[in-house]
Amino acid sequence: MENSNQTHQETVEKRTSIAHGPIGNKFDILTEGQEFIEVDHIVAESFISNSQKGMLQMMREKSLNFNANGIYEIKYPLLENLFKKMLQIDAKYLKFSLVEINRKNHNVYLQPNFEQDNLIYFAVSLEDETERTIDGHNYLILNTDDVLENLRISDETLTIYKAAYKNRYLNELNKYFPNNGKGNTVTISYHFRDLANMLSHVCDKYLIYLCEISDVMAVIKQNNLRLSMVVYSTYYEFREKQLTMVVYSGERYFDMGSLYP
Repeated sequence: MENSNQTHQETVEKRTSIAHGPIGNKFDILTEGQEFIEVDHIVAESFISNSQKGMLQMMREKSLNFNANGIYEIKYPLLENLFKKMLQIDAKYLKFSLVEINRKNHNVYLQPNFEQDNLIYFAVSLEDETERTIDGHNYLILNTDDVLENLRISDETLTIYKAAYKNRYLNELNKYFPNNGKGNTVTISYHFRDLANMLSHVCDKYLIYLCEISDVMAVIKQNNLRLSMVVYSTYYEFREKQLTMVVYSGERYFDMGSLYP
């Protein structure tokens, strides 16, 4: 007789690994026979609402700082230029790494949730098909008016920023979402084709919400929608309360990234 605990463990292992290649906007394919515009708002807003009551509240209590309301932004022209840079150097992935930086960093403008100067942030790296950073192409692109060339940071600087995040944030976030012992999110990876898809929705700037995955099955059922079990089991099952980011164009919400771990 098959060991049920072993089977569950294998399922968790399979579904917590990164999906290679483009995955599209998960919100678009989450339901069967429904208009995606409605679904993306319903599910994304549940992620955002849950984080305000859950993860971000926990972070406040633990004095772990984040930008006001957990909202960051990327100017559309800056992300577009980053995409052009990816095409120029043949990068396949744009990886967002969770880091800690000082709000007084001359490249960025940030509003800490409370008085501390250091706060959680995303740095991005351009990676090849093997998910290795290409020639130190790391950038600080959130909450800035600067040009791409001035936002580049070295691999060594990024390592320092990542270590600061792990030392101050990750332990508490792992308690909040243990992920079967693997821990909470450290990076979120976008395929360049998914980035191109998002850029087809032109706007002044994208808002990035630091949020958590909600009980997707319950949200869909509460709204009398028909859930795609394949999409749910691939991207959301076993991930309730995990840190993620949702991007908003002013009209559409996007969930296109693969979470590590």
